[in-house]
Amino acid sequence: PGTTGGDLYKAYHIAKRTHKRTEGITVVILDRVIGLVSFLLLAAVTIFASWKKDMIGDYGRWVGYLTFVFLIACALFFSLRFRKLIRYDSLLLRLPMSDKLRRIDQTALSMRYHRTDALISLAITLISHVFSVISVYLLARGVGIHPTGTRTEGELFQACLLATVVGYLFAAIPISIQGFGLLEAVFLKVLVEGHWATPSQMLALTLGTRV
Repeated sequence: PGTTGGDLYKAYHIAKRTHKRTEGITVVILDRVIGLVSFLLLAAVTIFASWKKDMIGDYGRWVGYLTFVFLIACALFFSLRFRKLIRYDSLLLRLPMSDKLRRIDQTALSMRYHRTDALISLAITLISHVFSVISVYLLARGVGIHPTGTRTEGELFQACLLATVVGYLFAAIPISIQGFGLLEAVFLKVLVEGHWATPSQMLALTLGTRV
């Protein structure tokens, strides 16, 4: 379900093959978080770049706001001063299953001390996502979606980028197989309501992207 369903599969098999099950499952979660951060960074850039063009309306702005809040939360999570200020470790001990939560927390926090590896992982993920966007753009051209009038290829690429990154953020919500319907809703908003494509072209594009 969603584009995150494979994480459950990975987590299950990692847990079967290691004695550090909590840490192993946490790594799968962190992998997903790094992917999420990558898409959020791309989404933030494109949303703020197209802020005045109103390509995705209020939905895009809310993704922009949530991106800002998420990045602030990440900074606070990795801040030792903030943890000490709110007595984070003491708060963690009061929660149910505090031992497992502490191990999850320490596994995630360890990225703070392996910044080079974490940044390389993020960079590779960003490159992968950029190629995903390029493939969507080329497929859009392949199904007959072209700029018309005074519009440019650059604006079409920006529309594809916005639809892809925001669409996959929504598609990660595990309520349908491969996020079907959620991804289409975003592509409909950006490409169809933005007068780039017909509904048939949009559907061919999203199905082709999955293939």
